[in-house]
Amino acid sequence: MSGHLELTVTFSELPTPVQVQAGLKIGIQTDRALVVAVLPPKAWKKLAQAADAWPHWVAALSGRLGAQAGAAAGPVIVLEQPALQVFEKKAKPAADAT
Repeated sequence: MSGHLELTVTFSELPTPVQVQAGLKIGIQTDRALVVAVLPPKAWKKLAQAADAWPHWVAALSGRLGAQAGAAAGPVIVLEQPALQVFEKKAKPAADAT
């Protein structure tokens, strides 16, 4: 049986992008590793617009597990073929204290 390994990282702060030939490279530090992905300009624009328009948001970045390397600061994982979804976080209604 064959399959592929996919990884999803959620974050709610806008990462600092680095312009590369294929798009914008971002890194998200998790508690275990630095996850790196190259987003197409259209996906980055969607993320930046959400961060500007919504006071509270969360993004889910998923993709196939790519190259992994060790670095002085810890492991680095590359996401191949990343897909991005951005959601507005709505405030939950306060519970009735009766």
